[in-house]
Amino acid sequence: MKLLLLTWAIGTILVSCNEKNDVHPPLRPLVYTEQQNADPRLAKIREERFLRNLTGSKEKNKTPIQPLPITPEDLGERIVEYLNARDKTQWENLWFEPFVFSEEFGLNEKDAEKKRDLVIADSSKIWDEFHPGEPAQARKKGLAALLEFRKLVLGNARTGVSGTHYPGNILVLEIKEAQLEIEFPIETIFRKGDHYAILSSISGNEMLRFIRKIGLHLRPELQDPSDYIVPLKVGNYWRYRLTDEASDLVAPDVFEEGLSTQEGASTKTVEVVSVDRVAGRRLVEFLISYDDEEKTKITERWLTTPTQIFDCDERCTTDFLDLKKLLGHLQKLNPLFSAKESKSVDVELPMGQFDAVLKFHEPIPLNSTDPRLMYPQWVYFKPRLGVVRRSVERPIKPHELLIAYRLIP
Repeated sequence: MKLLLLTWAIGTILVSCNEKNDVHPPLRPLVYTEQQNADPRLAKIREERFLRNLTGSKEKNKTPIQPLPITPEDLGERIVEYLNARDKTQWENLWFEPFVFSEEFGLNEKDAEKKRDLVIADSSKIWDEFHPGEPAQARKKGLAALLEFRKLVLGNARTGVSGTHYPGNILVLEIKEAQLEIEFPIETIFRKGDHYAILSSISGNEMLRFIRKIGLHLRPELQDPSDYIVPLKVGNYWRYRLTDEASDLVAPDVFEEGLSTQEGASTKTVEVVSVDRVAGRRLVEFLISYDDEEKTKITERWLTTPTQIFDCDERCTTDFLDLKKLLGHLQKLNPLFSAKESKSVDVELPMGQFDAVLKFHEPIPLNSTDPRLMYPQWVYFKPRLGVVRRSVERPIKPHELLIAYRLIP
């Protein structure tokens, strides 16, 4: 009873102190909480393993652990298979058991377990890069629909304590449509007896990261007009009033036809004139018309992917059908719009108020064919409708305000 009262008293004091100082220590994974000096990477992987084992022990038809591969090709195929299947248990068993780490690196049992878990944790980059995406957006076969195993290239053999080390290995996959090989370095593969497994981390790949960034790993159907963030159908158009007057932002008379041109153009119309589509990307051509005295007309093209939109210059247009060349070119461009890099605001315009508008800051466009837009600008974008306002950072007519549009069903 005394022990119970003492425990209650200490708990009461600690709670009182926390309430008084309003100090709430951050939540930590279970393993990290109980071993506060542990490396957070260890805590994360051990916590995940603990939860998997806890869940797996209740499953009647739990998949048995597969024996280790007996050829390098089998090892490479298994790496890709488990990444695509998101099978973390089989994935972790592609690394040799801790006793092999102990033999080969001269470690005690505890340090060998730590080293094994750390190299698995350091391989999280490639694990994350093979995530298929949200269920509503992912391809049915995940990244298996995009990538296929080509080969595993072993480094030069070196004799170890109980087997053979292969340092400097390369796992080679191919992006199917692009016929482009991408490589994943594996520092050390080890052969013990007849079996091959891993003794190091597996690195990710920059090209695969870029493909994920622009969304080409997702369902191509996300480019359909009904699903895409911009309604890009031939015949759709958007008309804007050009003004440098702040009072015009909510002026009610902007719908009137025959607006005075005064100096230069007073309206701008952007119309979709063609759309070419290949898999998860589209090449969209716009005709931009101004009502100035010269009746200026400009052609501009966009390259769209499920998550980003690029100004498509002449080289981009030429390479549109050649995904291998196109990817290399797009890596050097800044996107016009990115679905993940924006904040939502409410905008009041002559047409009324638009809620949940995405606001982008666009640097000086390097590929735009419209000389009037060769300045930094703020772009206000309403998903499923299009650009509703553009504020260009220059002294003459810095605002484009949406006054009319047509979206073909």
